[in-house]
Amino acid sequence: MNYDNKINKIEIKNDEYYLKLIRLEQNNKETYQKYGEYLFDQKRYSKAEEHYLKAIEIDPNYSDSCYSLGNLYKKQKKYIEAEQYYLRTINLDSKNSKCYSDLALLLTELKRKIEAEEYYLKAIELDPGNSDYYNFLGLLLSELKREKEAEEYFIKAIKLNSSNVHTYNNLGELYTDLERYKEAEEYLLRGMELDQTNFDTQYNLGSLYKSQKRYKESEDCYLKAIKIDQNKDNVYSNIGILYFITKRYNEAEESFLKAIEINPTYINAYYNLGRLYKDIKREKEAGEIYLKILDLDPTFLHAYNSLGDLHFDMGRLKEAEEYHLKALKIDPNYEFSNFNLGFIYTNQKRYKEAEASYLKAIESNPKNSNAYNNYGLLLRDDLERYTDAEENFIKAIKLNNKDSNYYTNLANVYRSLERYDLAEINYFQSIKLNPGDDKTNYYIGSLYDILDRHKLAEKFYLKALKLNKNTKYFNSSYGNFLQSSLGKELEAEKYLKKLIKILFNMILLLILL
Repeated sequence: MNYDNKINKIEIKNDEYYLKLIRLEQNNKETYQKYGEYLFDQKRYSKAEEHYLKAIEIDPNYSDSCYSLGNLYKKQKKYIEAEQYYLRTINLDSKNSKCYSDLALLLTELKRKIEAEEYYLKAIELDPGNSDYYNFLGLLLSELKREKEAEEYFIKAIKLNSSNVHTYNNLGELYTDLERYKEAEEYLLRGMELDQTNFDTQYNLGSLYKSQKRYKESEDCYLKAIKIDQNKDNVYSNIGILYFITKRYNEAEESFLKAIEINPTYINAYYNLGRLYKDIKREKEAGEIYLKILDLDPTFLHAYNSLGDLHFDMGRLKEAEEYHLKALKIDPNYEFSNFNLGFIYTNQKRYKEAEASYLKAIESNPKNSNAYNNYGLLLRDDLERYTDAEENFIKAIKLNNKDSNYYTNLANVYRSLERYDLAEINYFQSIKLNPGDDKTNYYIGSLYDILDRHKLAEKFYLKALKLNKNTKYFNSSYGNFLQSSLGKELEAEKYLKKLIKILFNMILLLILL
């Protein structure tokens, strides 16, 4: 065989090739369409548009060029024009399932998710064997928080095409969000079997392991993801969070700064860097970072909230209030600023406003256990509405039965109501969750003191002092207990002297400040 002759017969498809065809057949719509596709692949979008439009000029009902223009305009973020040409394509070719799917993707970007769902379902109706449509619809349903339906569509996609690594990633990410960690790991590892060099698989596994506090495995996966693609801002931000959690602050800072270097408008990376600076007492830099975020996005509520927290910690309550009110001007239902205003107003003894803020926070998020707890503290300590306080602490516990403070706070309500049996039960539930809580041990000691159960009172007072020997209340109460309940004057004197020493040091510290 003469290979040279064979090669000579192959025509290279370039500008010259297509222009030659156009000169030969000036009214051939398909030639303009093919040249437009070539130009699109070359990223010469204006020229591609020109040739698609010429094809449509020749035949206004030519659906291929209408569809290509939809894709072109979507690529250029000309969303109105893109939608118009997708709809025109569908009107000309109602069987084009790909156009329905692409229009759904466009509508998802435009936050018109209910309409997007309708078009995905139409695409599936036209081509029920296309796994991509099920996968895309699963992603949309995940965003709509319809997790059960999303799961079903991802599984259908896998049944149709068991070799698509993206579907395994999406299902694994869904299971991670649902805290179904075993299933998440199973599907992500199945995705890894298909492609160990897939960035998303390593990244999602890193996030899964971080959620499970499997920090070494999480770091390994994030580092593998970085090795695959060093230009992804999100992986640097997430490994920064991992280092932040594990108190590797220098590495956390480096990672957040790297994410910002890759994407100077990456707000989440700035936000996490601000949190880091606040945590390591670099408050000035934290404040500068939060203000930078507001330069990038004046509607970013968490930045206002963080600035409010920062000023509160510095004792600047007026400025703290102002930042939280700015957040609420943008979104009156923003739970974090409502919650924090409740705390600020309580400190300022503006109890009516504090109550209104806590109630608004609870209305915004009825699952916020801390809001019920703090509202309960306001009701108990400042408003002396003990029954209402009891109700809110119980709600907090129902939402989160792992927080020992909620049980201690509820126990203190029962103590105020002289329902000592219930106080004792809840104190011990708190101790069961957190045996090293000095205050709760102290409260138990003082409860038994009230009940004249002196041996037990002494046991828990001493335990509290062992956990924290420099608290004035513990020394004062135990000294008085030894003196009045046990008649041990000499031992009592020792703790009362300790109390005087603590008070003296506190006064000295205030003078030095």
